[in-house]
Amino acid sequence: MRIYRPPNNFAGSCRRHLTNLRMTTNFSTYFSTFKELLGALLGYASTDAAKTTVNEFAQTSFIDNCPLVLQQMIEGHIIQNPNITLIQIFQYAQEMDRIYSFKPDTGPKTNSLAIASAPIISSFTSSSALSQATPMEIDNIQIALNNITQRFNRLERNMGHNNNYNRNNNNNNGPRNKQQQR
Repeated sequence: MRIYRPPNNFAGSCRRHLTNLRMTTNFSTYFSTFKELLGALLGYASTDAAKTTVNEFAQTSFIDNCPLVLQQMIEGHIIQNPNITLIQIFQYAQEMDRIYSFKPDTGPKTNSLAIASAPIISSFTSSSALSQATPMEIDNIQIALNNITQRFNRLERNMGHNNNYNRNNNNNNGPRNKQQQR
């Protein structure tokens, strides 16, 4: 019996595909492809900490690659439900797609495009001196700022985990290396 072994750097390839995956046809195709790649990547996560890191990465990739309107809906939902799990985010996105039948965004996938097309920009550049942001525009800014803060907090937490892991490895390997040199 022959045992299947994945190619070298298979996990890295899955991470790159998750990062670059775009919705090009419909949400259900995007979602099923995303889940397959995530399942393959989770297969390489041997500890709970690794699975948590993969899930946090997957959450960010999933949201960033959804159509802009769905991104905003998911981010708003996360702010309202801060302890939401990745599975619950998937369920919410599927429900929103069932209601709204999202289509792929057209044009390049960049944050600058999303920011440039936001309604708040028009209120800042208006020729009228009395122009003010609407409550909805203020809510959108608050959602975006909260999302950015959450992502920085996750990144900071992950960096702390990685530093502790590296410090422990260095401490564990340090004396052995010194003994080998003698």
